[in-house]
Amino acid sequence: FLYSYVYNYMEDLRLRKSFNLKNGLFWFILFLSIVFSIFSFADICDKTLSGTILQKFTHSNAAHLLSNMVVFNFVLTTFDNTYDKSTTYRIVLFSFAINVLVVWTLRYHMNLECSIGFSGIIFSLLSYIILKTRGLNSDSLIWILSLSIPPLLITNTSFSGHFIGILCGIILYLIY
Repeated sequence: FLYSYVYNYMEDLRLRKSFNLKNGLFWFILFLSIVFSIFSFADICDKTLSGTILQKFTHSNAAHLLSNMVVFNFVLTTFDNTYDKSTTYRIVLFSFAINVLVVWTLRYHMNLECSIGFSGIIFSLLSYIILKTRGLNSDSLIWILSLSIPPLLITNTSFSGHFIGILCGIILYLIY
């Protein structure tokens, strides 16, 4: 059901041709997210590194998962139109690694709230795209900071997870 929904959705948007290059990464992330969201593990909000990694693939409900995956697909499509496959994979992997390390460090040392979902990675990639296309200036920083507004307006949303994603995107831009 989910495959046909996503496939038909992308067919309608004429994005299927760019989806075929990224489908391995997209479906891998989607698979892990479904598995970890359905089979809740002991304490997903523990302060270990493995717990922090699992949090990225755990979603609170189907709407949370679907919204993350739709936006993630658009981000991958943007990367597909800009970079080759290996560069895209490296950027996504670096984004994931930086995000996990920053969240884990802050949770361990500052007792940061638990944040689940792939949104932090997506916000990191969105910040990176904005900086790569607009450069590091006041205009791009306003665009990036505007990404932090929706998490403030939506209930039961972790502001820290999204904001850390934005910061990780800036870090990723500076080192990559």
